[in-house]
Amino acid sequence: MTKFVPCNLERPKTRGRKPKHYHPLLAKERQLTAVVNKILPKQTADSLSPKGSRLAHLYGLPKTPKAVLSVRLILSATGTYHFHLAKWLDEKLKPLSTNDHTVNDIFQFASETQRRLVNEDDVLVSHDVTALFTNVPVSEAIQILAHKAFHDNWFNRTYDLQLDKEDLVELLEVSVKSQFDGELYEQTDGVAMGSPLGSLLANTFMYSLERKTPSGRRNSQFLQASRRRHFRDYAEHHRSVCLL
Repeated sequence: MTKFVPCNLERPKTRGRKPKHYHPLLAKERQLTAVVNKILPKQTADSLSPKGSRLAHLYGLPKTPKAVLSVRLILSATGTYHFHLAKWLDEKLKPLSTNDHTVNDIFQFASETQRRLVNEDDVLVSHDVTALFTNVPVSEAIQILAHKAFHDNWFNRTYDLQLDKEDLVELLEVSVKSQFDGELYEQTDGVAMGSPLGSLLANTFMYSLERKTPSGRRNSQFLQASRRRHFRDYAEHHRSVCLL
């Protein structure tokens, strides 16, 4: 199933006087403004309401390390109708997207690896997730993130707000979908690199998978001693054990 659908450019049927100008982008601006005014305090809602926004621009960069030439899609989302809301949500929810396996950068990983004792019979494994961002199930990731945010009412206690879980889900949903210039399409699933919420949702979904495969589990004659992840890239240390 495609993750992009063409936008309907026809003016929707409405009662009363028709608006002088119509464009799907203007309709999205009005939709987002209505949502934030309904859910958030007035001062916050006013600062996040879009004015004079533009369409997102999707372009590709070559994946130079790959044996077969391919393109990595990048979304230029600056100035889009949901950009400020997405950035606001990313700043508020980012603490929920990490766990004990997450490393912030390659320097932290290198430092930890240098200090780790590796025996002669141990196995080091490196692997990654293919096309993580575009294959993130957005609806599932949003539900996971909202559930974590309202565990013990963390979100409201931390930011002095009075939202419920459904409010946060609605804010996230209206912040994810994008419209692209040229031929007008809307992304209905997955996230793109460059999207303000892309890293947050990708990390949240990977975190949920890691909870189902905890470290320290035994596999054949090896025991998983450690696991480290930076976005989609994994490194695991499996320690050899004696079988009785």
